[in-house]
Amino acid sequence: MKTLLLSLCFVLLSTTAFAGGFSNQSVKGCYGFNFHGVVVHEAVAAPIAAAGRFCSDGKGNMTELTRVLHIPGLVLDQTATGTYMVNADGTAEATFDVEMNGAPFSRETFHAVITEHRKTVQFVSGAITGPDGSPTGSDTIISGVAHKQ
Repeated sequence: MKTLLLSLCFVLLSTTAFAGGFSNQSVKGCYGFNFHGVVVHEAVAAPIAAAGRFCSDGKGNMTELTRVLHIPGLVLDQTATGTYMVNADGTAEATFDVEMNGAPFSRETFHAVITEHRKTVQFVSGAITGPDGSPTGSDTIISGVAHKQ
């Protein structure tokens, strides 16, 4: 009985100790995503929504990102590359350099958490700047989810 109890305690402690264990490798592969929210430019707010796909190499690089971004009156096809960092607790941050029609468009940062057995990434917007990091006079509030393909 004592051996069984000690074994059970060891299993429980081991499971707790390794419950995090996230790394950049945790999001290796391709994900489909969507997001929605509000963009504010010079005190004028407008709804925003997007759907797309991103792929990551498991080493901190976003190797592909395509999205269709909808703002009232505009439908924008965009691509991006970027980097990401996953913390041991499953939280993460990613920064993308977005292009439109082959020209730099923006730099965007997102904060995220990995859930659902590493198959889902939930994210919210961070900062959006010009392609060179300069302020744009715009701000966004978005939330979205990505699912492993």
